[in-house]
Order: sequence, then structure tokens, then C-alpha cells
Amino acid sequence: MFNHKFIQMSAAFDVPFDVIAYFATFLEARDALQIALTCGAVYQRVSATYVYHRPMPLNILFNGDNFRTKVIGSFTNIKRATLLLSKLPPRLFRAIRAITIDLHLDSPLDILPPHLEQLTLGLYFNQPIDDVAFPPSLHFLQLSTYFNHPIKQIPASLRVLRFGSVFNHPIEHLVWPPQLQELWLSDDFNQRLVRLPSSLKRLRFGTAFNQPIDNILPQGLELLKFSSCFNLQIPALPPNLQQLIFGWLFNQPLCAFPDSLKILCLPPMYNQPLPKLPENLNTLSIGIKYPFPISSNVKNILRK
Repeated sequence: MFNHKFIQMSAAFDVPFDVIAYFATFLEARDALQIALTCGAVYQRVSATYVYHRPMPLNILFNGDNFRTKVIGSFTNIKRATLLLSKLPPRLFRAIRAITIDLHLDSPLDILPPHLEQLTLGLYFNQPIDDVAFPPSLHFLQLSTYFNHPIKQIPASLRVLRFGSVFNHPIEHLVWPPQLQELWLSDDFNQRLVRLPSSLKRLRFGTAFNQPIDNILPQGLELLKFSSCFNLQIPALPPNLQQLIFGWLFNQPLCAFPDSLKILCLPPMYNQPLPKLPENLNTLSIGIKYPFPISSNVKNILRK
């Protein structure tokens, strides 16, 4: 049985009661109670957006077809969720736009809605994805913390691809999606790279990465972030770069900065002379014992 507060919330946010009741038929009493107590949405009338609290392992988000509130239900394991998806009326199944699984999924992805746009796989998922029928509408894919299978191909429609923590397989053979704008590589990833998609705007390397990146950085890159282990020279920086962030061990001379650079973060022990800083640089983070003078035109200098 649903908590009365949850019923009141659903009415306030125009979730049809029959939809909630339909979902409840797939829940045990414990799960229904957890939804009643923890699944919330705050409607901000000015910006016409929703703020979601998602404490349960799976959330299914709807968009369109008169479903104005997008958080519909949460479930504690993938078997129950798969059963739900397989038995949804076609109209509801087609309306699903995003699925987030936080913890317990470690079984193959057998069924995905045809108009799915965002898929986030949580902590334990570690199944091959090459044979998954990803819908052509998918533009956001976040793989789980423990995902570590070789990948032969990725969906051509992706604009954002994020790996978890332990993935460490070659990716130089991949055909990159033509509109990929954001790529996060895993903390354990330390493989040679020979090319990256020219469409990239944001690139983040994980903790273990320490490979040469000569002549592979896309010209349109705006954010470049390295983590702890990277300590190799970079021959040239992209001309449109706005944010450049280095990890703990980096201590190499830097080449000329692009005029577009606004944020530069260097590790506390960095002790190389800097080239001329761009006039547009807003923030410089650098060690408190940095031994060289710093241009006075930098608006914010953060010592650490």
C-alpha cells in the first residue's frame, strides 16, 4: 500500500494515479513503503525543472505523453525491473527516456526502451555490451564502477561516454561517435591512445593514465583534466582550451598557453617556470611554495 503522503505528492505533480498503481503491482510492501518515504521531486515553477532525489537502485524517468513528473518508480534489483519493463503497456514503455541503476545490476541488458536517451549502470555491472541493442536515441552512457570488458564498438549516437573505475582495455580500434563531446576514462585506464574524436569538448583521464598524448588532442577541446599519475610533456595545447587541470605528480615544462585559457590548476609541488599567462586567465591554482614570479593580471590565485 502506498503512503498517503506519496499519493498527495503524486496528485500535486500530476502523476496519474493509475500509473502509480500499476507500478505498485510489481512491488513488495517493503519497496512500496520505501518509495513512499524516499522518492521525491521538487518542482521549480520559475525554471520549469525538476530536482530529483534518487536513493533507490533503479529509477525510470518518463518524458512526454502527458507525464509531467519524471520520477515514476524505483526498484531494488534488476530482475524486478526487467519484469516491469517487459510487462509495461507499449505507450509507457515507449515513454521511458532515462534509466539509472545504482547498485545491483550484474546481468545482461536484455531489454531497453526504443527512445531511451540516458543509461547509467551502477556499481556492480560487469557484462559485455557489444551485443546490446542500444537504441539510436541514446546519447548518454555511463558504465559501472566494475565494468572491465573489452569493447569492440560503442553506440554511434553517443554524445557523452563515461567509464567507471577499473576499465583498462585498448580503445584505439574504436570508431568514435561523430558527435561525442565528453569522454571520461576510468581510473585504472593506462592504454596507448593514437586518436581521439575531433568532436570532443571535454576529456578527463583517470588516476593511472601516464601515456604520451602527442598530436591526439582535438582542436576543439575546451576542458582537459589529468589525474594523479600523469607526468609527461605535452607538445601543444588545443587552441580553444578553457580549463587545464593537472594531477598530483605532474612536474613538466609547459608549452605556450592558448589565449582562451580561463582556469589552470597545477599540483602543489609544481616547480617549473610558466610560459606567459593568457590575459583571459581567471583562476590559477598553484603551490604555496612556487618559486617563480606570477603575472599580476591573474584575477584569482589559489595557493595550496
